[in-house]
Amino acid sequence: AQIDREIAAFRRQHHCLDERAQPFERLRSQRPVAVWLFTIERKDWWAKRGRLAAVIGPLPTESGPTLAADYLRLVFSPGVTAQVHIHSGPKAFFALTVDTCLATPEGTQVGRGPGNSLMIRPGPPMLLMAVGKEERRGFAFILHDATKSPTILTQQWRPQGSCARLLALACGR
Repeated sequence: AQIDREIAAFRRQHHCLDERAQPFERLRSQRPVAVWLFTIERKDWWAKRGRLAAVIGPLPTESGPTLAADYLRLVFSPGVTAQVHIHSGPKAFFALTVDTCLATPEGTQVGRGPGNSLMIRPGPPMLLMAVGKEERRGFAFILHDATKSPTILTQQWRPQGSCARLLALACGR
């Protein structure tokens, strides 16, 4: 809630972001412009057709449990964040556009420019924010124990504003 108030105050003060920005959307349907193939394979495996867009990983996994994979298409307006949450397995992000800010109690990771990717291990609370003046489009992938929920909302940690400060810099303020 505090970070939302800071972002709203920033928007009012600097007018560099779309006031109509919508809350975090897990999925948004639009006319597709590409077909994406997501695979979990050996490092030397390649699809017979198509163009390689990115290799992300390897993701750290624990042996034993039956794993499930959640693939997400993410669309964030500038400054919009996901609610603070944790994951029961590793999560990887790939951005088609703009910068990505990922804040955790352990620090802040920033992915720069189109094609950036970030990963986070299971467990720590996290906040993800689109940093820039344009919409952030991308994908995320969570590899988790099939018996556990992949995502759990939490209030056990409050972001310190590092992503909001990066957003202010991106908007030239």
